[in-house]
Amino acid sequence: MITKNLVCCAVLVSCLSLTQIVRAQEENHPATRHLLKNMAAAQLTDDQTAQINEQAKATAEKIGEVREASGLTFKMIKKRTAALKKFRKTGLKGQELTDAVKEEIGLTQEQFDAAVEVEAHRRSLKEFAIELLTDQQKNALPKMSNGTNASKGQKKMAENTTAASAQTGGLIFEDDFERSESQEVKDEIGNGWKSNSESRAKGNKQVDLRDGAMHITMHAEADHAVSVTHPAEFTNGKVTLRFMLKNEGDSLGLNFADLKFKEVHAGHLCMTKIGTKNVQIDDLKTGRMANASRAARKAGTETEEMKKALKAKTKRFPNELTTGSWHDLEVRIEGQTMIVAIDSQEVGSFTSEGIAHPTKRTLRVAVPKSAVVDDVKIYSLAN
Repeated sequence: MITKNLVCCAVLVSCLSLTQIVRAQEENHPATRHLLKNMAAAQLTDDQTAQINEQAKATAEKIGEVREASGLTFKMIKKRTAALKKFRKTGLKGQELTDAVKEEIGLTQEQFDAAVEVEAHRRSLKEFAIELLTDQQKNALPKMSNGTNASKGQKKMAENTTAASAQTGGLIFEDDFERSESQEVKDEIGNGWKSNSESRAKGNKQVDLRDGAMHITMHAEADHAVSVTHPAEFTNGKVTLRFMLKNEGDSLGLNFADLKFKEVHAGHLCMTKIGTKNVQIDDLKTGRMANASRAARKAGTETEEMKKALKAKTKRFPNELTTGSWHDLEVRIEGQTMIVAIDSQEVGSFTSEGIAHPTKRTLRVAVPKSAVVDDVKIYSLAN
């Protein structure tokens, strides 16, 4: 995320007159000035500017209280940002990264946590400002400019590499999300990922690259769970990643799909859903996403026999997860069987004919509330 260096916003400055900039510097709260400059392309109204200014005053008071209570200085915040950047390059993450930064610049845990809180307050101010914008103003802000859109040649090369890996077995794709975004209005995941935020969340941002991880949160205006997708072609394969569920009701789904297969809704083949209390594995191809089954449910003509058959297409396993902590996940598909392991311990496996669909073409990361994902790797296993 672009706030790694604690800059409020990295949207390019344009379309704001010198008179407006000078007035902003003279009249607005200091916490507002940089933000207003960076949102210049949106052509803010006087009322929007006034609301942002009032919110900035409240934000500054909160930040002041946090700093005073912890003894945190702005110099410490700047040093923390530099240390984070330095140690991320060495591959450190999580608590190891935190400990290294604390030792490097002499921060207490309270001060480190305070710096995180300061970042959160600044981010909230920016999000508040963005929420005030009309759709036209949001669209006026510059789109991604960090080169994450691959050229046609690059995409073709990636497709060829994926196809070759699928035939021989091996790593198809990996992502550690160690990159920044050029703006904070829309999803800008990069590296071949796509999301449904444009079609199901009115274009609102639901996927945020922050602290070297992918933070996924369903927006209040969304009418569907967040779906973050990446090409992944294999017959037998596995996905490994690190994830965190912050709240009891959160969950993370890995859904394998083939949009070329038209006998199921939206290409759904099979999936696993990881919650804080259990893990579920579903055969969607011959289960609830099969066109005939789905049509019967929607028409209200589903028979008891059909309901009984559907129950045989899913299996649930009890599994307690610690919220707010990182966990390792491995999902393996071999033939008709899907096996799920968390923190190197097998949680459950399920065998059903739909899982053996010959070509899984797409990985969908499904999040109905909130989840954090990192270090994704997709492998093809030799058939």
